[in-house]
Amino acid sequence: IFIQQRQSEGDSIILVGDFNETVHESGSGIAQLMVTCGLVDVCGQRLGRSDAPSTYKRGPRRLDFSLLSPELAPCVLKLGYD
Repeated sequence: IFIQQRQSEGDSIILVGDFNETVHESGSGIAQLMVTCGLVDVCGQRLGRSDAPSTYKRGPRRLDFSLLSPELAPCVLKLGYD
């Protein structure tokens, strides 16, 4: 709701975090948030894969995301995980 309020006031969104779930899990809250708020996964967009790179120590899953308002994606010149 907070993100939608900010968007309704004309703000662009950058949301980065360890969400502890993938966008592919059934009932994924992060996937629902992306759709509801129209955010894009900039790393997945750049790599052409929403499951890479793996960011979970105990398995091959990506749980960390950088979600942006679509108009900001072209402004990202470089990205990476450390």
